[in-house]
Amino acid sequence: MKRYILIGTLMVLITGASYTAHAEMSGDHAHKAKTSHSEYWASMNKTLSLSDTQKEQIKSIIKAEKQKNSPLMKRLAENSRELRKVMLAGTFDESKIRPLAENQGRIKADLIVSRAKVRSQILAVLTPEQREKAEKMKPFMGRHRKAIPDFRRN
Repeated sequence: MKRYILIGTLMVLITGASYTAHAEMSGDHAHKAKTSHSEYWASMNKTLSLSDTQKEQIKSIIKAEKQKNSPLMKRLAENSRELRKVMLAGTFDESKIRPLAENQGRIKADLIVSRAKVRSQILAVLTPEQREKAEKMKPFMGRHRKAIPDFRRN
């Protein structure tokens, strides 16, 4: 029994430590994320040969959704901090962790729906040929991978 408690405690500590390490990443993270986004959009513009009108429409779509999602992103960050705090507490309390985890899931679900909506709106701006090329591009993967066109499916 003590062994299971020890293993459970270690798992919680390791998970909490990974959350903490992620939260304490250098300020350079924001610059890297911005660079990745810039590289993705530059690649998209070049690959799809977007017109100036299309570029403005896409920027407008993204800007509107970003403003709409700003409160969600703040709630996600606040909830993540609270979840980390509870997970790093000395004792395991499922009654505190579960509601925070469920809330985290709801917020992420809202953001996923938003991302799908933006994608749909952007695809509606593109010509059929551009949509075909866009479907062949690797999806944007955030800070972990660079998004580059994938022409292997030709």
